[in-house]
Amino acid sequence: MENNNHDIKLCPSCGAKNKSAYKYCNECGTALNQSSYSNTSNNPASNNIPSGGSPYGYGTNGGYYGGQYSQNSYTPNYIPYGMNMHAPYDGTPDFNGVSAKDVYDFTGEKPELFNKLRIQHFSGKTGPYCWPLFFLGIIFGFFGMGCWYLYRKMYKPAAAFFAGVVAQLAAGLYVLILTFTETLNNFSPELYNSLLDSIHSGEGVDITAELMSSGHPTLLLLDSLLNMVSLASFVLAIVLPFFAYRQYKNFALKKIRAEYNKAAKPQFTVTGGTRGGLVGIVSTAYGVIIFAVVFYIMSWFLGGMYEKLEEYAADNSGSEYYEQMPFDEMPFDFDDPSGGIW
Repeated sequence: MENNNHDIKLCPSCGAKNKSAYKYCNECGTALNQSSYSNTSNNPASNNIPSGGSPYGYGTNGGYYGGQYSQNSYTPNYIPYGMNMHAPYDGTPDFNGVSAKDVYDFTGEKPELFNKLRIQHFSGKTGPYCWPLFFLGIIFGFFGMGCWYLYRKMYKPAAAFFAGVVAQLAAGLYVLILTFTETLNNFSPELYNSLLDSIHSGEGVDITAELMSSGHPTLLLLDSLLNMVSLASFVLAIVLPFFAYRQYKNFALKKIRAEYNKAAKPQFTVTGGTRGGLVGIVSTAYGVIIFAVVFYIMSWFLGGMYEKLEEYAADNSGSEYYEQMPFDEMPFDFDDPSGGIW
């Protein structure tokens, strides 16, 4: 079947065939009719360039002197004094064929974020350091970094981080359950006493070391792997913020081009923006699940401890050891396996 040339646009950059309705190449993202989507196309004053003006493209009244510099030489480092905050995109060249206004709208009309994106894009460097991502990663690890990407509606990297959280959590819970199981299987009053000393006074043996020493050999391997994952999370939280704004800018340009190709009147403020409410729901659900699971596991473990102690007391009620450690000094009530400890 022959293609109708009237229904096809050839990309001037990569030569890919695109539908005639497309404004951006579906392969490389190049504007198929750049003059129609540039900042200067709707600015008649761009053909009359006055002398002087700001090196950032702003005049004394915040006006744009179109064509005063090339895109490659545009390297803003701050929002110029006297900038029109209602239209901070004025004077900024296109972002690889995407108008600065569309990028600004996509950020949710946030001047500070837009300024970071244009610094990154026109400087050619990695961009400003993303401190929110850094602190979230340092404090909450993979989960915190996933929340930042989710907040920015970057669902794919967010899903990858949350998948890492699930894997890390599953491995950690498996280690905890296996450790408690082995501890109950190798239960002794001496072990119990050392755990109590560690929990209540800090003078006994370290509870983790004690549990691990009584556990299955695979626990040491799993514990080492979890430590390596935690270290990787820490390193990633330091390095990733260097590239976060570049990632977000590339994501924004891709989404803007896609919206132009599929929508007659794209709403970039809605398409972009943030998802703070969703982050709140995910964080709350995560906290509730963690608390419920850990509480259940600890209750199960203390219940098992309670049964072991009762069995041991029944078999050794006259021993010298139990005369030195009476039941009324236990940290929880024998009538309630989970009482007192919580």
